[in-house]
Amino acid sequence: MAALALLLCHCRSISPSPLSAQPSPAASPFTVLGEGIGSAVLDEVRLAALSAQRDVEVWGELTAPVLIYVHPSHRALEREVGLGDVPWLRAWAQYDRIDLQSPTTFGHRDYRPPLRELLGHELTHVFMYQRIGTRETWNRIGIPFWFREGMASWTSHQGYRRGNLFTVGRRLQARHQLIDPLLEGELLNRIDQPLAYAAAHWAFDRLVVEVGEAAVLELLDDIRLEVAAMAGPASASSAPSTASAEGAAGDAAPRTADRPFARAFARRIGMSEAEFATSYRQSLLAAAASQPSS
Repeated sequence: MAALALLLCHCRSISPSPLSAQPSPAASPFTVLGEGIGSAVLDEVRLAALSAQRDVEVWGELTAPVLIYVHPSHRALEREVGLGDVPWLRAWAQYDRIDLQSPTTFGHRDYRPPLRELLGHELTHVFMYQRIGTRETWNRIGIPFWFREGMASWTSHQGYRRGNLFTVGRRLQARHQLIDPLLEGELLNRIDQPLAYAAAHWAFDRLVVEVGEAAVLELLDDIRLEVAAMAGPASASSAPSTASAEGAAGDAAPRTADRPFARAFARRIGMSEAEFATSYRQSLLAAAASQPSS
């Protein structure tokens, strides 16, 4: 996958956990299955999930067991999640399930580091879905792209993929001046996936720097309360499944101020999502203007 230049800013200091000294698989909250996948590969996936779980626990514990289903090929994964022609898709997360392309097909001599990073990203999605909703409601809540993917990228230490405010601002200015990278994150993801993820990562990083991890966690709890308060006949209506993966996201929720996320964000953070997005976009463009073009 394409990546922006390596330069980190405001990156948290917690280091990824090593693959060594893993908890006992017997204590694992994960069930790892896969048709036609060897036991050695399934064991590596389980160990990587246990290791990645340590990063996710900066937010808290998973509240439901997770099935990780390993598919033998990229095409098999696309068929399972109902997507096509998404070459960078490697996994797809839901409330209590992750569909994963077999790491042996990643194209890496040692697939364990990228596998661990990927599972950290996906398990962050799972944690968020479990924290804000239930099996019946998680995919109807409409968490915006920037927050959903930013939190997953930040938690799984993917800042080295995301450039910095200057590179993000310069690319936004050069190619997508009319797009708001937060309020129109889904659109940006469709036309410039690396930029969409980079903008989301550094927006979430800025949020953590400004309000702290505890406030972000409280925001998730506020969203859950908002959803519970809205429970009624309308909440039982059918809705397309929304799940996310590194580079693929399916959040089709309306961008209106009455969404649970928008209400909870304004109350907990002290500004509207639109105000935060405007300030962030201005900081990107200011960063881009701070260095002359080469």
